[in-house]
Amino acid sequence: MTTMPPTSIVFSAIVFMLLSTASTTQANGSVSGKPKATDLMVEACKNASDYWLNITEAFCLSTLQSDNRSAKAKNLLDLVLVSIDIFKGHVTKVGVDVKKMLQNAKKGTIMMHALRFCVVDYETVLSTLNICEA
Repeated sequence: MTTMPPTSIVFSAIVFMLLSTASTTQANGSVSGKPKATDLMVEACKNASDYWLNITEAFCLSTLQSDNRSAKAKNLLDLVLVSIDIFKGHVTKVGVDVKKMLQNAKKGTIMMHALRFCVVDYETVLSTLNICEA
């Protein structure tokens, strides 16, 4: 197999690191219905798990296998774009949940102020992901 350039490894590791902080629910998911892990997926996940201690190869593979487009990826860029889409979905969902919590928070409370920061943070992450995707 060919070796990936260091910048590609770092970029993929960053995306996977962000994914690991977004959601851990799919790590416990069933393997049925998921696409088979390709050599490219395995290599990318191995590199990501070697580079980032908080990313396991199993979590990375499970995350990529949650989207059928991963199995069709021809190169690392395709995998990164799939992972960005997965992450955007999680960030969007959590962002909506945070906005609902903000609407229900009592005015003037610390919780309300903290949730305002969270809303801005999630919007910033989505904006950054859109830039990365472009």
